Amino acid sequence: MALFTRLTSRLPYLILVAVTVAAVTPFLLLSYYNHPFMDDYYNAANVRTTGLWAQQIELYLRWTGRFSSSLLVTAANPLVYGWYDGFRWTPALTLLATLGTIYLGLRTLSQRQLPRLQAAVAAGIFLIFYLHMIPDPYSAIYWFTGSVVYHLAGLTLLLVFIASERARQAAQVKSRLGWRALAVGCAVISAAANEMTLLHLLLSLALVLGISWYRAQWSQLRWWGALLLLTLVVAVITVIAPGNYVRMQFEGYAQKANGANLMQQVLGAIPGTPDAMFRLLVRRGLAFKLLLPTVLGLLVAFYWQRRGWLGTTIRLPWYWGAFFLLISYALSMLLFIGVMKQMPPDRAINGLLLFLFPAGLLSIWAGLTYHARPIRWQLPTWLLRWGPVLYIGVFSWIGIPRRAWQELLFSAPSYDQQLLAREAQLRGAWSKGVEHVVVKPLLGIRPYRVLITEWELTTEPGHYINTETALYFDVKSIVVDKALLPQAHPDFHYY
Repeated sequence: MALFTRLTSRLPYLILVAVTVAAVTPFLLLSYYNHPFMDDYYNAANVRTTGLWAQQIELYLRWTGRFSSSLLVTAANPLVYGWYDGFRWTPALTLLATLGTIYLGLRTLSQRQLPRLQAAVAAGIFLIFYLHMIPDPYSAIYWFTGSVVYHLAGLTLLLVFIASERARQAAQVKSRLGWRALAVGCAVISAAANEMTLLHLLLSLALVLGISWYRAQWSQLRWWGALLLLTLVVAVITVIAPGNYVRMQFEGYAQKANGANLMQQVLGAIPGTPDAMFRLLVRRGLAFKLLLPTVLGLLVAFYWQRRGWLGTTIRLPWYWGAFFLLISYALSMLLFIGVMKQMPPDRAINGLLLFLFPAGLLSIWAGLTYHARPIRWQLPTWLLRWGPVLYIGVFSWIGIPRRAWQELLFSAPSYDQQLLAREAQLRGAWSKGVEHVVVKPLLGIRPYRVLITEWELTTEPGHYINTETALYFDVKSIVVDKALLPQAHPDFHYY
């Protein structure tokens, strides 16, 4: 009877664990069917032509100042080493790195009071909500280049603060130095990965520096000041890169790309920033998608607070947290519409949400711990036990986990087979002397927009997706057979 009572009391938790595992599993399994795409081919081809280090100089002078992501998209590109199947591993590693980062963050913020399994389940729930709210899971997780430039950069940004807090908590000098070395390395990587992550890192460091000064935490003040100084140095190296201005002129963002004109362009975009912020929130129901995990986050945070698991590492009034989120969001949108003169692309929105989403949940945590007095009213026990189970169960059925399972079961195997056949055709074209290659479109496949999106090779040989792929396979042009397009799913962008 005692065993039955114990199992019954733990039943909601066990069901929640099972539902979370079932929701995360298809994203990991879809990694097996992943293939390189677009810039993955282009970067590998350029390294093959110029060499790895010469390519870093070329990118800095003629394309971008993002020197850390430039190094990673080339040096860590499996195609550079002829490891084609490496693209089946990189998405799984990215997913595991995301889960690990959130898990480590929760354990660190709770000062290791939050049980390990609770932290792991919360990390899994965070992942499925994040994948649901972003506009393009493919470029966040499965497309190697996009994942490195935005998603990996976002993870390293989070790790700057997680590792710093771990260092503060460490009792041994060796451990403290190790965590601080990790924080410094992640600060350099995230600051030099893309401009938006750099902006968020500067804002976050300025915030914690101000809090440390206000609370007279002098040792922390020196640490955060040193990190901020390092980030400013990286920012200067990144921003003054000649490649930034060459790229802006090439892509039509500015006719005269120099510092003064760029600043005028950004300042001129200030009046349009509130409208851009509003348009992004209503785009694809993003405001509603953000509301769903926030409600669950409040429920879980109340439960953790009652159990004593909500550590007091961070304490900040909720209105200061909300103000910081608003400023971060506004400056991010100003950066895009001021520099690019347009709304951010999907891959950049992925990265933006990887900062704003955990920062929002963190504000809830900080707001609850700021008020030391216990909450007078309590949520019903049944709601705390069964609410998350029902919430995640329904969400997994109607949200992105269902689409991931559908794609895994109905589309991914055929997708993999057809791409393998296409790549074999492209590899054999050069040896056969074929310079202009015509390939089949993907047939009998529906894109569920998880791994398989609408983006594909096109019928136009001059399209950048085609030319970048052709460069890697040493052919002059690649096109999709127009005669077979009626047989392809209409959601693919074949043009």
